[in-house]
Amino acid sequence: MQILAEPSLAEEVAQDVFLALWLDAHRFDPERGSLKTFLVVVARHKAIDLVRQEQVFHDKEALSSLASVQVEASSDRRIDDQMQVRELLAKLSPVQQEAILLTYFKGLTGVQAAKQLDVPLGTIKTRVRDGVRKLRSSMRRMPV
Repeated sequence: MQILAEPSLAEEVAQDVFLALWLDAHRFDPERGSLKTFLVVVARHKAIDLVRQEQVFHDKEALSSLASVQVEASSDRRIDDQMQVRELLAKLSPVQQEAILLTYFKGLTGVQAAKQLDVPLGTIKTRVRDGVRKLRSSMRRMPV
């Protein structure tokens, strides 16, 4: 519960831990530590993974709202909004821009983008995460 704020998420992690124990019982080595320690470590990793997934979901929502700037007003307003989006993207590093364009605007998965750019999946995830954070920060400073 210290990592997860919601009891329902903690319950989900607990279920995942016992499922992992059932499926991967061979990974437990009593010489390396007690069963309790093993379960706590697995639970911690599962909780951190879940927090990261939740963050990615919220990052995608934020970027989605940025990407789908649809204004029913005049076409001039739409052009202004598109220019703002381009300006925000231009503030990112080239590798962050590329990762975000591939994963959000071209719809590639992280694995597909990593393969296309010939970089590890973790690198793509980091570039997207850092880029989305910068975009979010820039959006907060924009006048309404």
